[in-house]
Amino acid sequence: VPLSNKRVIELGTGTGAVAVQAAIQSPRALEVIATDGDEVLLEEIAAKNLRENMKRLGLESRGDSVKVKPFRWGNVRHAADLSPPFDVVLVADCSAAIYEDAYADLVNSIVVLCHDETVVLLSYEERVPSIEAKFFHMLRAKFEMHPVPRERLHDDFQGMEKL
Repeated sequence: VPLSNKRVIELGTGTGAVAVQAAIQSPRALEVIATDGDEVLLEEIAAKNLRENMKRLGLESRGDSVKVKPFRWGNVRHAADLSPPFDVVLVADCSAAIYEDAYADLVNSIVVLCHDETVVLLSYEERVPSIEAKFFHMLRAKFEMHPVPRERLHDDFQGMEKL
């Protein structure tokens, strides 16, 4: 998915690695925002990682176009502060069973952040299929989904099997 001239948001950024990669892969993205509900993690790890990686890669001139912001799924005020809609929504490993109580808030948050042409890219590792299926059921009620065939994945991930 090309990110040039797009507003990009990542939900549940954790360390900020996905947002850093988005900023590196598309220096012409209008904006890349890394979000997380854990504001301490966001400031002490994700923001630091973004700053250090952008500097190390000579991309510090991107300035305000790459940033971190707090966003707790389902928080209407936080959502408004992000100024939706976005063109691309990145969701990496947020459908794990440990987030089961937040599934509805996550799906509703994705909806709020999108416009009719938004592309949502979701990646995850299947851990507890019986619980994670609830998330995908909720997601299918709001979005058209197109799983990526295993053979289109990077070679490092094609042979992955459940442990």
